[in-house]
Amino acid sequence: MKNIFENIADGSLFNVVYFDIHVLEKYFNNPKYYIFYSGYRGSFSIKDEYYKESKGSEYVKNFGLAYNEENPKKRAIVAFASELSKLSNKAQAYWYSFMFDESENYYPNNGFIKNLIHGEWVEDISIFDAMLMEIQVVNSMCTSIGITEMFRKEFNHNSMNKDDMPMHYHIILLPTRDNYYNFINTLEKLVINNIQPQTFIDSGPLITGVDIKTTEGYNKGTLVLLSEWFAQNNNSRTVEEDIIAPLKKLRKLRQKPAHKLYSNDYNEQIWSDQKELMHLIYSALRGIRLMLANHPLCKDVQIPKTLYEGTNIIQY
Repeated sequence: MKNIFENIADGSLFNVVYFDIHVLEKYFNNPKYYIFYSGYRGSFSIKDEYYKESKGSEYVKNFGLAYNEENPKKRAIVAFASELSKLSNKAQAYWYSFMFDESENYYPNNGFIKNLIHGEWVEDISIFDAMLMEIQVVNSMCTSIGITEMFRKEFNHNSMNKDDMPMHYHIILLPTRDNYYNFINTLEKLVINNIQPQTFIDSGPLITGVDIKTTEGYNKGTLVLLSEWFAQNNNSRTVEEDIIAPLKKLRKLRQKPAHKLYSNDYNEQIWSDQKELMHLIYSALRGIRLMLANHPLCKDVQIPKTLYEGTNIIQY
């Protein structure tokens, strides 16, 4: 069998080809592969223990998101033909079956072009990384105040290793109801279920704790505690709208797949729904950090420039 992508590359390192978004589902949903993925580029490789059974190279150093010129919301995958030419014939045939014939209708995301084609440094960070950074900063502020860290677990950010991220915490590739609900479930665990109630009970300098139980003796929910805690310690009138309401929306969305049967339909509106939800929840976390930043003991907490300015946070 002839080398399909070697002919397409035609000796150039930078000839790109475009594929239906479905091409990556095989790798993202298979634990036999290492997946490295950031906001604008990624790579994958077969794990060592499965290399022999794959019968050839299963490694792509760089792929990225691409878009349709006539419909920018329509996502695709871009990769270098020269890299795909190193795949086994079987793997090349698989990728070729998803390749678009009319490649002139598609273009890569800006980060892919800037970093991998022009060789320039990308200063933008993904909103997914920014959210993990906000969690770390909030915890640092809680420590400075002398109360329990708000979030039980922190995750690595600015890492292309999928294993450093919570499962399903990434841009949805195939817009199915299953993938969307998996993302929502992960997001709730990362944010709401990750909050420690003890934070709101503790008292410290200029911080007053709240009661963990209702007058009837039941434990209060996490969001009730968060709301009461801010009401007790901050006179801002926007907390309910900017912080509590988005988190309540996330919890409500999480309840749908938990309590009802649903059809796993394919709907490209899911891409927009995920972007909107990520924006809401990131803004809520940023709001928590900004509220804590008013405490005098937080003045020395280092806040990354990207978070402080909020100008280079991208949703691809």
